[in-house]
Amino acid sequence: MKTSRARNKIKHVISTTERAKAIDIGEKLLEKEARRLGVQLSKVTKSELERVAAEYGYSKIEELHAALGYGKFSPRQVLQKAVPGLLQPEPQPEPPRPAAQAAGPVAAGEHPDLVIKVKGADDLLVYRAKCCNPIRGEKIVGYITRGKGVAVHSAACPNVQNLFYEAERKIDVEWARSAHEAFAVRIVVYTDDRPGMLNQITSILFKEDCNIRTLEARPDDGKGNEGAVVEMTVEIRDKKQLERISSAIRRLSGVRDIERVQ
Repeated sequence: MKTSRARNKIKHVISTTERAKAIDIGEKLLEKEARRLGVQLSKVTKSELERVAAEYGYSKIEELHAALGYGKFSPRQVLQKAVPGLLQPEPQPEPPRPAAQAAGPVAAGEHPDLVIKVKGADDLLVYRAKCCNPIRGEKIVGYITRGKGVAVHSAACPNVQNLFYEAERKIDVEWARSAHEAFAVRIVVYTDDRPGMLNQITSILFKEDCNIRTLEARPDDGKGNEGAVVEMTVEIRDKKQLERISSAIRRLSGVRDIERVQ
């Protein structure tokens, strides 16, 4: 089965050294969350942690820490089981919204990234790499990291060649069909410094029903001429929408260049 192949590949890649690192990460995550919530972890007994480990199907506390390090569940969930009644349950995720109502943008590096999955497995920890922040429609590749799950890069990411010198760490990933999330994309536009330019740019975004999260316009002092720079972060649904917006802005009179900033 595809699922077992995907899992077996990850298990094969994660060596004993990486498991030790995952245990260390899990311990630190648990300590950090306990401090944030005001829980004295020193007062949580070994037997209580062993009980929590058993509830998750592990025979040792180290296995519980490793699972935390691999991102199989959150440290808050462990603390809720270890000190029941002290913490409020985590809020349940909202049910999926209809396609007509786009969900909020997905931040780069967010865990887990529900818009992407490992082929053949739906419940493995996957996240979009911050270096390239791929969006729906772009070709993507997965990289099995050390204790942090599967990092997903754009196939055009300049870091990909450096990462995949260890070919066994590469794993097939795909965009989840049912997701409707928007992606936060940073765009920089270089233009002539003249009235009405900013209005023309924002009008294009309005026609595309594209939400603007941040926007800043300033003189392009570095060019030594009468130019301007417009930096903005916008919510993009997929690669095709980004290409439409970029093409429309590029056609505006006075626009010198436009680029997507990773």
